[in-house]
Amino acid sequence: MSVQNNTVTLGGQLSAALASLRAGGLPFVATPAAIRLEHDLVPFGGDDSHDRGGPSINHLEGARLSVKPIPIGPSPNTAWRVRYFLDGVQRTLPIGWCGMNALALVVVVAGVIERRPQDGVFRAVPGMTHIASSIIVASATDDIHTDDLCTSFRRTGLDVQSAEQPAMGAPHDGDFIALQSRIRPVVSKVREMCEYEALKAWVERTDGSEGWLIMDGSLTRADIGNAVGLIKRHSRFDLTNDEMTALLRMPVGHRSSAFQRDVSGGLRPITWYLRMHEATGADPLFGLARIEAPSQTASPGDLDALSTLIFSERTPRATNDDRWPTLLYPIHIAERILKVKLERALLGVPAALRRYLREVA
Repeated sequence: MSVQNNTVTLGGQLSAALASLRAGGLPFVATPAAIRLEHDLVPFGGDDSHDRGGPSINHLEGARLSVKPIPIGPSPNTAWRVRYFLDGVQRTLPIGWCGMNALALVVVVAGVIERRPQDGVFRAVPGMTHIASSIIVASATDDIHTDDLCTSFRRTGLDVQSAEQPAMGAPHDGDFIALQSRIRPVVSKVREMCEYEALKAWVERTDGSEGWLIMDGSLTRADIGNAVGLIKRHSRFDLTNDEMTALLRMPVGHRSSAFQRDVSGGLRPITWYLRMHEATGADPLFGLARIEAPSQTASPGDLDALSTLIFSERTPRATNDDRWPTLLYPIHIAERILKVKLERALLGVPAALRRYLREVA
């Protein structure tokens, strides 16, 4: 006997919302052929884009940034092993426009992947995968269609988020490109919250004794034990000229001294730089990662041990990915696992948009 599945899919919710738009006579234009925003000419901000206030930092190992070799070799303490990896994948589709409203659908899947100690096999940890989706609406001031658009999508159970206008430099009338650019910061927030939910699930179900977790990107919380963040791209350096020169010359297998960024509000993680691969003859940032550790991880011995743990994960290489100089292979595996879940979540979405185009033609 077969059991009927009454679960409403994302594609089904979108179809119902589009039918409501058509029934209400809104001049919505679907764009199923538009490229996803991750491939747009204007890139998303780097992973290192938080807290762009003052450039002040507090050095924790001396009066200025220095460079030191890391110890090589496995730790005899099983608690100083990496067992878990957290990553997120996303798809952002411009789904259409209506008047001076630009709309996009973002779907994010974040999850914790475990490397089983008994056989080294990678698997998604049950209960530690979180999926988030939102319709993002960027609107010109006082556009007459905005409220009806948001209502139609919310009626079907879809989450709707408005892309706020920037506090400074408000776009002039008719600037549709500026509308689309306002979608990107909302996408970043959706992904950040999704990854936080996956991290929270890991914190609630583990005590840290099974090993460390490496999170791809910045730590969402600075008070979590046995979790570190690895930032692959850099969009800011709060260093002096001499310190930056020393960092650019840092050899493979070395780390910088640790520091904390001096910002107001809450704890800040301890951070330092680690050279993962040799940069001779290449871009000086080649193979240079920034590490974030919990604020209570302050001893030089702990920082050395963490650097050694992360450095040992640099092989095998995900050489089919352009980000391989700072992309850990287990993170590469995690992305592949999560992308399967992402494709499943998106089933029916392009078809719903194409069907809407046929119906209004």
